[in-house]
Amino acid sequence: DNASRQKAETAYQQAKSGEPDGLTIGLLAVLGAEDVEESVRRYAAVLLRQMCERGAAKDFVFSRLADPRKLEVATELLRRFEQEAAPKLQRKIGEVISKLAEHVCDKEDPRGSLAPGGPNG
Repeated sequence: DNASRQKAETAYQQAKSGEPDGLTIGLLAVLGAEDVEESVRRYAAVLLRQMCERGAAKDFVFSRLADPRKLEVATELLRRFEQEAAPKLQRKIGEVISKLAEHVCDKEDPRGSLAPGGPNG
C-alpha cells in the first residue's frame, strides 16, 4: 500500500544520507543472494547504479563512502559480474560498473576516486 511505500522510501533516503556504507553493503548483499528473487536482485542493482550517478551530493552516495569501502564495492561488483549466471542480472551489474567507471576515470571530479582522498591517476 501507499503508506508502506512512503515509509520505505523515507527509510531509504535516510539511509542514503546517514548510513551510505551500510546501505551500499546491504544492497550488494541482496545483489549476491541467490535465494532472493531475480527481480529483487535486479532492483538492488538499479538502486546501486543510481547511487553511483553523479548529481546532487545527497544522491551521489558512492562519493561519501569511506575510502577503503569504495575499493571493496568496486571489487565486489566486478566479482559479482564475473560470477553471475543470469544474463539480465549480469547486464544490470554491468550498468552499475559502467556508471562507476565514469566517475573513477573523471580527473576533474575526484569524488568517485578509488584512491584514498586524492584525484584519479
